[in-house]
Amino acid sequence: MTEELRLSLEHEIQRLLDIANGERESERVDAAVKLARNCRPRKGITTTRSSCLEAVREQAQHARTLLKSWVDSERNYSCWKANNQALFTQVMATVADTSYTLAPNFGDDEEDEPALTRGYSLHNSRGWERDPVGRLCRFQVHWSFVDLLRNLLRDDVAACDRCGKWYLNRSGHRNKRFCQRRCAVLDSVTRSVRKRRKQNREEKLRRARAAIRDCRPGRGDWRLGISKQTGLNVKFLTRALNRGDLKPPAGI
Repeated sequence: MTEELRLSLEHEIQRLLDIANGERESERVDAAVKLARNCRPRKGITTTRSSCLEAVREQAQHARTLLKSWVDSERNYSCWKANNQALFTQVMATVADTSYTLAPNFGDDEEDEPALTRGYSLHNSRGWERDPVGRLCRFQVHWSFVDLLRNLLRDDVAACDRCGKWYLNRSGHRNKRFCQRRCAVLDSVTRSVRKRRKQNREEKLRRARAAIRDCRPGRGDWRLGISKQTGLNVKFLTRALNRGDLKPPAGI
């Protein structure tokens, strides 16, 4: 694969990833507002900036749903089609309601891969005047997903285990889990902190249990006596008791 072809394929997939990650959200909303004004939708249909923002965010959520369905299907077209009939029908409806240069191939043969040319015309779609912004957002995300299905790099899309951002894994390592080194470092730090906190808590519980075993019934709140003996906070003992991690001394 030439460098020029690789960059072209990456750019094609990045359109969908940018939508899913909410990149340039303000610019997308501005474009939606401009579209709504220029389209002059049917009388009684109002399109405000807030409704355009909602449409753009719904578009991003739908893009994430499509990408997750692709990854969950092990990035296999036949598997994706079989396991996601509702999504497949939605994408097919968009393709059928769009003008394009070459007809798509969504054959029933399991070996078939979708091959089609990107391109759509909003004004040629049925009922566009009822919801121009929503229709355009749907067209953009569905056709960008179709581009992914026919892209040679479609196996390289992944979601970051830490921040959830969708990215194109070009590292050559299939087990890569993070979109960038910063997320990998922060994840490592977070796991280390959680481990230390867990170890610290287990040590406190061991001290508390040992003190409770030697505790003799008496007057007053037994937790105060355990707190003085071990140095543990009464609130910690109460929370541990409520969670079932500690039991009161025998006979109490």
